[in-house]
Amino acid sequence: MGFKHPCGIPHELVESPADTRPSIVNEAQGVDAQHGIKGIYGAAIAVFDRTSMDDFLTVGMSMKKEADSDEGLMFSVPNTAGPSSMVEILHEPNDRQGTWTLAGGTIHHLALNSGNEENQLKLKAHLEGLGFTDVSDQKDRNYFKSCYVRSPGGALFEIAWSVEGGWARDEPPGEIGTTLVFPPWFEDRKAELIAGLEPANF
Repeated sequence: MGFKHPCGIPHELVESPADTRPSIVNEAQGVDAQHGIKGIYGAAIAVFDRTSMDDFLTVGMSMKKEADSDEGLMFSVPNTAGPSSMVEILHEPNDRQGTWTLAGGTIHHLALNSGNEENQLKLKAHLEGLGFTDVSDQKDRNYFKSCYVRSPGGALFEIAWSVEGGWARDEPPGEIGTTLVFPPWFEDRKAELIAGLEPANF
């Protein structure tokens, strides 16, 4: 089922019989286990040049090509712990080119879990060795550490791994997401940042 997000980007609900994870339910809103979403299937990236993205995702990122047609390509992300996420490459050479300007509400990047720091740094070095040199240094995100790489098609990929404790570093495991927390380097601006937030009603 397709629908358009308020930001203008098309979204689609995809059934995946191979996904055995439990559904996300919200009984108060009438969403039961039979109709709940299980996770993110993947993302589609529109590009002018499909060949360079094919090389980047297979040779560079070690993804498996699952489909190749006139419309584009489809790749699965390696995952030993469950269903693979998919990355679709839509060949759209006649569409208008995107911009690098700020676009609130749109997707900023695709994040991939390298599992640990050793894998992350090996992948970073591998990509740079292949000539994909637009790779950032490692960034400390408090809960995880990240490197960012710009793909030939323009899409930004994040290669990350969770530090010990992960999301539970500053909240008890059963209460993650119930409070507003800030990384240490933003603690002195906490009041300012809270004042700029819009109210959210669920």
